[in-house]
Amino acid sequence: MNVLLVDDEAQVLRGVARTIECEAEEWEVHSANSAAEALECLDSEKIDVIVTDMSMPQMDGAELLEIVEIRFPNVLRIVLSGQADRDSVLRAIKPMHQYLSKPCDPDVLLAAIRRAEIYKDTITSSEVLDAVGRANCLPTLPSIVAEINQEIDSDHGTIATIASVVSRDPVLSAKILQIANSAIFSVRQPILDVEHGLSLLGVEMVRSLAISLAVFSTENRATLQTATQLFEHSVDVANIARTIASVEEVDSTTLNTVLSAGLLHDIGKMILFNAFSDRYTSLISRSERGLHQAVDLEKEEFGCSHPGIGAYLLERWGVPKELTDAVAAHHSLGICSRAEIATQIVYAANWIATHPDGATPIDVEEIQSPMSKKLTKFLCQLKRWSIHYRETQQAPTS
Repeated sequence: MNVLLVDDEAQVLRGVARTIECEAEEWEVHSANSAAEALECLDSEKIDVIVTDMSMPQMDGAELLEIVEIRFPNVLRIVLSGQADRDSVLRAIKPMHQYLSKPCDPDVLLAAIRRAEIYKDTITSSEVLDAVGRANCLPTLPSIVAEINQEIDSDHGTIATIASVVSRDPVLSAKILQIANSAIFSVRQPILDVEHGLSLLGVEMVRSLAISLAVFSTENRATLQTATQLFEHSVDVANIARTIASVEEVDSTTLNTVLSAGLLHDIGKMILFNAFSDRYTSLISRSERGLHQAVDLEKEEFGCSHPGIGAYLLERWGVPKELTDAVAAHHSLGICSRAEIATQIVYAANWIATHPDGATPIDVEEIQSPMSKKLTKFLCQLKRWSIHYRETQQAPTS
């Protein structure tokens, strides 16, 4: 692992470098006193992570990271700064992956780097890694932006009503959770739900975020239609997860986890679609014809699948582990059978959304070979949740 530290204060550089070298002896640390020097280092060395200050002469941290995002998208981009005013944060949001404040606990910095590497190891394709590196500008839908503006400007708009609109957009929701969980707001507990995150950011910052992400062209109807379908499926999964969570009477933390993870579970698909539109549209068409599952076709085409890609992006963004675990496992029956209930609920919600016939991955009653007790229990639970959800959908409304 090669880490590049950038700060115009030599004493700060030496202190952070010593800390990393002591705690992670296997890492190689490079230092730069300016953005220009940092770019020279990036040109000559294979850098995995850049950690930069925001306030520097000639070229500040936000400008530097904008260049790094374009020229070296695979590099994990971390801001380590004591400067957190609104304008500087807005400028850094697009290119940065994580924001840590000075003085920073060394364990926090090391954990931020190590967490992101867990899922990177599952992705062997350099073009996919580049796509994840450029995913900070994943698009949102223009219609969502219009609704957010209308709700903010309304006399009756509240944080809750704005959050209900935002929660129909997985990309914007993920960005809000990314920023809310950064050191900018110095929160003590993970922020797991969009409404809480929105209340921290403020409506004007959310409006700015939505506008900056709304880059889909309404003239490209095929692109817009596919994006809309992806978003709508994510919302369906979140709503099904809510229904299951209510049956299980889970606590508020688990409820917030399943709602957000349900909304974010297919963000890996959005990365693939945004970066490889024609190839991925063709892949989805083949999957919809029922010959192969999308995850299998993704592995064949890209060498990895959307759950791991999405989890890798969210880890880079510093989104809470509870959410990334659920995103990573939402197609993994074996992992889910041993996981916490939030991860199991997200798996079940996605399965129910894509299998309206009520089928389960394995018919427990017809299985011939012995299964683990945990897998058997989870399959029975999945069948029960599926039956309950279909019954609630068929129940007459009063």
